[in-house]
Amino acid sequence: MGGWQECSPATVPEFSAVAYLYARELHQKLGVPVGVIDCTWGGTPAEAWTSAQSLKQVMGYQEQVAQLEAMGFDNDRVWQDYQAKMDAWKAGMTRIDKGYRDGKECWTAGDMDDSGWASMELPGYWEGKGLPGFDGIVWFRKAVEIPSGWAGKDLQLNPGIIDDEDIIYWNGEQIASGAGYNVQRHYTIPARLVKAGHNTLAIKVTDTGGEDGIAGKAEDMNIRNGKTDAPVSLAGKWKYNVGCSMADMPPAPLSPGSSSFPSVLFNAMVHPCLSYPIKGVIWYQGCANVGRAEQYEPLFQALITDWRGQFARPDMPFYFVQLANYLERKDVQPDSPWAALRKAQSKAQHLAHTRMAGNIDIGEAGDIHPKNKQEVARRLAVIALADTYGQDIPAQAPVYDNYTVAADGKVSVSFRLPDIGEPFTANRDIKGFTIAGPDRKFHTAKAYTEGDRVIVYSPEVKVPVAVRYGWADNPECTLQTPSGLPVAPFRTDNW
Repeated sequence: MGGWQECSPATVPEFSAVAYLYARELHQKLGVPVGVIDCTWGGTPAEAWTSAQSLKQVMGYQEQVAQLEAMGFDNDRVWQDYQAKMDAWKAGMTRIDKGYRDGKECWTAGDMDDSGWASMELPGYWEGKGLPGFDGIVWFRKAVEIPSGWAGKDLQLNPGIIDDEDIIYWNGEQIASGAGYNVQRHYTIPARLVKAGHNTLAIKVTDTGGEDGIAGKAEDMNIRNGKTDAPVSLAGKWKYNVGCSMADMPPAPLSPGSSSFPSVLFNAMVHPCLSYPIKGVIWYQGCANVGRAEQYEPLFQALITDWRGQFARPDMPFYFVQLANYLERKDVQPDSPWAALRKAQSKAQHLAHTRMAGNIDIGEAGDIHPKNKQEVARRLAVIALADTYGQDIPAQAPVYDNYTVAADGKVSVSFRLPDIGEPFTANRDIKGFTIAGPDRKFHTAKAYTEGDRVIVYSPEVKVPVAVRYGWADNPECTLQTPSGLPVAPFRTDNW
């Protein structure tokens, strides 16, 4: 980026909002210039930011790092190994894909009977059109009427945006393929296959995660014969059928060119910064590791220790943001993968000079990147001001410590006050608690503060054995301190 730049409206647009607002807060409170380095890549897992040497110590990564070492980290050999693994993985997918029979495509022919297939209006990602949460292979078919004057001519096929991989068939013959997300596809239908009247377009779409299908704008989905003739629209009703689900496959091999590949972002983005005498780190990550909480707990702590060693600063402050509330709101969700990841994050506070900023109250159900960056930055800044710069200000909320069960079935939950913390605000109607009995079935609980404790109960649970707070993807949590710092989610059980 051309070296250090003074922050201004011209230089800040592509900079991290949290980093800028955090630095501005420190500058205003300390009265000294503050320099910040934006070392970020959205949607990436923690293992991409950890050195290979440290990943060797984390369960689940030893074998992969050992393979890289055996190949001498040679780029050509790593790519050849990946391609071989990917070819084998795709072959396995083809074996279970219903769109194939005896290794040959069977859903592409123009005369195939697809009357039993479901219909979907395109463009639009399939999550909102009948396949919520689905990742895998979906086949699409559409009858296309070609004007008589276009027969025997090369035509331009514009099927829109396809996420992630596609194979295109025209009248049963493969004519093109593509890969990549959020990219318009443009292909040629060869003249020898173009006939007047009825033609059949079939598209095999493969996606391994995120939003999937054929999207974009309706006006961009068409077939053209040059620039003068009116295009034949492809928007509207398509037939579709599921080939196979990713749930039935092992995870796909990760491309060495991916920003999620283990150690790649450490090598490319962190290592070049090791010569800077940085004061500390603020970290805002975790969503790309949701679903792997058990692995994330030691991985995240290894990353923090790794960076401190790499920067030769064993006590380097490392302040991180806990995952915000996200997705559909559910009052009771004991199997929440987001809650489990938040718990794994919180364990890193056992490391000295490592502090967590709560974020469970300002997320958005429909946006993984909540807009209120100002409050996130403020919470990080007060931690730095108190922990690093010694200011006598409240910077953290109470942390769950223990609990006791009274004879009347009420649970008294006690908390530990961090050395830079403040007590929570009195609240007679706390939202966010659930409670379970010996049957391990959780119910929404009533809760209120009683001094420095919280009393939790439910008429539906006569013998309480477990209490959870904020344990859901997107919980409503109202236990906080006078300065607006939220108490972090916790659970008393280990189920």
